[in-house]
Amino acid sequence: MKLNFDALFDAGVHLFYPRRCVGCGEIHETLSANRFLCPSCLVQWMEALSVPCPVCGKVGMECRCGASVPSSSPADGYYHLVPYRTPVLRGMLFRMKKRPDRDTAAFLANQMALLGDAAIKEHGVLRDRWIITYPPRSPEHENEQGTDQSETLSRRISHLLGIPCMPFFIHAEKTAAQKELTAAGRRENAQSSYSWNPKTAAPVGKAVFLVDDVITTGATLHSCTALLKGTGAECVVCVTAAKTLLQPDKGQQRI
Repeated sequence: MKLNFDALFDAGVHLFYPRRCVGCGEIHETLSANRFLCPSCLVQWMEALSVPCPVCGKVGMECRCGASVPSSSPADGYYHLVPYRTPVLRGMLFRMKKRPDRDTAAFLANQMALLGDAAIKEHGVLRDRWIITYPPRSPEHENEQGTDQSETLSRRISHLLGIPCMPFFIHAEKTAAQKELTAAGRRENAQSSYSWNPKTAAPVGKAVFLVDDVITTGATLHSCTALLKGTGAECVVCVTAAKTLLQPDKGQQRI
């Protein structure tokens, strides 16, 4: 039997440190190795899972429309858990960006692995043909914060699904932060930010899960998907924890 060293490490840590809810960050006696959210945050999470997409009407984990990405995106599918506006989710992502947070990573990876299983079934591609990858953070941000949340999620999902994780991309140094740019600026910035990692073999004929924490305009995932397709990937599916929902009948206004 393959040992889950992340789970063993987490269990050891919590022998000495009390568990905190991954949503609000507070200590709760009800939390355990399989229960990450306090009762209040669990209610918020379940409500967020039932929020319908304003375009297709389906709830987050069932939505595949890619409403918040450019219509010309080369990706073969989009999967997400909840809307980015969800307070409990935003708290998780904020902490993951600022420091390594193993409990939050474990919770989100467990949820996102369910999306991965759904994609494998829906796309009809055998599990042994899939690879997981991620758009890396800029060297400056990773050195400053000491963590890359997308890589952390990818490697945990890789273990859960039994699919290899490969670092296909290199992030250029000294690029602008996406959150500070307009939609057009994000697309231009993403195209110049990512390049192929020459140390990895091209995914010719493979299916790829492209994992990130949030999709807003889709610029980063669009750029990375184009690189994957250009190097021979047969299928690229984007999997994120959250998606910024757009209202198409209001000039693509974020909601």
